[in-house]
Amino acid sequence: MASDTVAPSQETDLAALRRAEALVADAALRLRAEPILSRLEPLLARLDPGVQALAQALAQEVARIGVATEAVRQDVAASRRSREEWVRLDPLRYIPASRRATAQALPQRFVLSPRDEHFSGSGWHGAETDGARDWRWSGLNGDCATLLLPSLGAGRLRLTLQMMMPFGAHWNAERSLLVVNATPAHLTVLTPPDSNQPLLQAEVVLEEDAGLGPLSLVLIAPRHTAPSGGDSRALGPGLVRLEVERVLSAVS
Repeated sequence: MASDTVAPSQETDLAALRRAEALVADAALRLRAEPILSRLEPLLARLDPGVQALAQALAQEVARIGVATEAVRQDVAASRRSREEWVRLDPLRYIPASRRATAQALPQRFVLSPRDEHFSGSGWHGAETDGARDWRWSGLNGDCATLLLPSLGAGRLRLTLQMMMPFGAHWNAERSLLVVNATPAHLTVLTPPDSNQPLLQAEVVLEEDAGLGPLSLVLIAPRHTAPSGGDSRALGPGLVRLEVERVLSAVS
């Protein structure tokens, strides 16, 4: 019967696998050696430096033997597992290649509007309209509003935010901040300083381990109130449109 497992790709980086294995081995050795050396520390402090070095080397050797013994124990335990146990521990390797869905390519661009079904976050009022455009005011629970966006993966991303300000206010660059995946992003204002509809842009670089989950945005901006009554709410900048796109590297 043909095996359900898939052979490793010819592009597998064996050098990287060896480095990873070495790092795991070093970590295991430290985890065993450090408690031994900690228990011996009061005794070693009273010994000559030469004897201390010998004792430390012996402790490292004891730890190395412990790591090797544990590896043998795990190998023996693995050899005794039934196929049902392996399927329970690692079901993916037993799924035939013909039944595995091909991963969808990540989008190169994403646009969010106030009435979008993907609008997910906190600190925003409901969508409003004047008939020509829609928006959502921030400031529902304070100066902070959040958004969760679909991932575009790691790399350089450009964010463009079309905003509108409440009650004739202007964008306050000194008191405003955009945080993308826990990293502050530098916001550039592309419109004149006195514009009531600021267009903002920022570029961020996401590392591989930070580009897998949803893109999280935190907008911190001061709220404003109506100078002459009417709307009693304290409102932050309103979002009209948000675009996130991947910035392709220039080909040299």
